[in-house]
Amino acid sequence: MKVCILGGGGFIGQWVVRKLLDRGDSVTVIGRSQRPRGLPPEIDYIMAEYGTDKGLGKVMEQVEALIHLAYATVPSTSFSDPIYDLMANVPPSVALFQQAAAIGIKRLVFVSSGGTVYGDTEVLPIREEASTNPVSPYGITKLTIERYAHMYHSLMGLPVVTMRPGNAYGVRHEGGPGGGFVAAAVKSAVSGAPLHIFGDGSAIRDYIHVSDVAAGIVAGLVEGVPGETYNIGTGIGLSNADIVRLVETVLGPRHGKIDVQYQPFRGFDVAANVLDSSRLAAASGWKPAVSIETGIDELWRACASPIYC
Repeated sequence: MKVCILGGGGFIGQWVVRKLLDRGDSVTVIGRSQRPRGLPPEIDYIMAEYGTDKGLGKVMEQVEALIHLAYATVPSTSFSDPIYDLMANVPPSVALFQQAAAIGIKRLVFVSSGGTVYGDTEVLPIREEASTNPVSPYGITKLTIERYAHMYHSLMGLPVVTMRPGNAYGVRHEGGPGGGFVAAAVKSAVSGAPLHIFGDGSAIRDYIHVSDVAAGIVAGLVEGVPGETYNIGTGIGLSNADIVRLVETVLGPRHGKIDVQYQPFRGFDVAANVLDSSRLAAASGWKPAVSIETGIDELWRACASPIYC
């Protein structure tokens, strides 16, 4: 399959690239900056602004599938400038969907956010049909883009599959740990720097290794049904405090206790988010393969180099 990935140079994107190459697919990556050093040399890389660059239409005409991973913000930064969060993400995505529908792309995967679009919910793990009540600008824009994508599916036949991953963690292909709380906890254990936790440490998340997220995205690309939405998670909820204990246990005598410093609760942090991925498993056979203990050990090994941690 010939696949174009928007945002393929990012943390998750580089793992998706590798999964596709392992399948024998041909991959083109589009990004906003210079070519990331973690991309394999055989990958075609185009620096462009998606949604505004007219030349991207020619790229889409030459591929069978498009994976939309590009995003200009993260949950914590979306609050500092919600207007930027809206304008930097929604209009380019809508323009992209319109262009892809007009060209007749055979498959489009939009990577949304299972960690933010649902908001606070009473039933765990969360199924895809649960109500969506995001409490952050990031979650609102992700959900808005989802709905535009499904509008184009309904009205113009855009074959879109929406993926909602949990909290990805792991090692970057170019070296060093990715972002997120698990990586921050390992960095703190290695460096001795304080680990800041917002709230009392009881917030529960579905932490999933980036390799499993990438495999889930590829499963959605290959086996997903157009018009459907799929969660990508472990179904296991771990609190901030659980992660601290796991890091200290896995690293053992290699490092001491983590210096946890509690910060005021943030309004956009929901109490618990755990995802039910049985729909994706039924459609494709996908299931998470990397345990949290293995992932933590990988992060520690990445942090063994002072260059990266």
